[in-house]
Amino acid sequence: MTYSEYLSEYVGPLQNLITLGVGDAVFPTFLNLYSARFGHHDSKHSVHWDVPYYREQDDAHSMQMNFTLQDIEFADVVEQWLESSSSVERLHDHYFGTRYNDSMYVNTQFMSMMFALEAYHRRAFPDRQKTMSKKVYRRFRETTLERMAKVAVWGRARDLFRSIVNEPSIGGWLLDITGRHEGMFPESYDIEANLSTIKRVRHTIAHSLSEDLSTTDIARAEILVRIIALAVLLETAGIDEEKGREILGDEYSGVDRIIELS
Repeated sequence: MTYSEYLSEYVGPLQNLITLGVGDAVFPTFLNLYSARFGHHDSKHSVHWDVPYYREQDDAHSMQMNFTLQDIEFADVVEQWLESSSSVERLHDHYFGTRYNDSMYVNTQFMSMMFALEAYHRRAFPDRQKTMSKKVYRRFRETTLERMAKVAVWGRARDLFRSIVNEPSIGGWLLDITGRHEGMFPESYDIEANLSTIKRVRHTIAHSLSEDLSTTDIARAEILVRIIALAVLLETAGIDEEKGREILGDEYSGVDRIIELS
């Protein structure tokens, strides 16, 4: 295994797991590698790691962390985490990439979190990626287009039928995800109302609509969608629902802090 492969398969995912536990970005700069070469089981090699987006961080107290080693079965969690890292790589890439790069514009942070959840949905719900079977959809598409008047928008309708019409809606896959991990959400997190906010903000940004959307609105929506991604990641890390609700409740309180500061 090459050094870059080692970083990708082990060091990066472990950095992500520690970041998840601490609740803030963690940037390791040195690696101590141990090998059993030449019969020396404690052979140690220190390697400098030029970690992307590095910035100085304040020390974190255990009381401020999402979870500590005492909250999890470390060996089991690490094994499960490394396995999940490869199966939902894009979820990890988007979520943790956003956490490490604090210079992103808030609308980019929001959309990155949305991409993270969409990527997770594609892997976790393979049977929910089409609303109709190919045969049924083809018949529906052809019948609908035949009955449509050949006006200017007909070509646009045809293109949509070829691309996204048979795809699950944003609201649909958000409901799939929140439904699967519902036990992780605190009572204060109104799933229906918050999903409505997320969908509205996403639609406005994605289509560059003229709706008056403030930075505060987007920042609040980013927290709302981040909480959903965090629920998935915490459950993957083996955090029980009671602890998960506590963590997400603290995260959700950030919405109120944004309101107070705005």
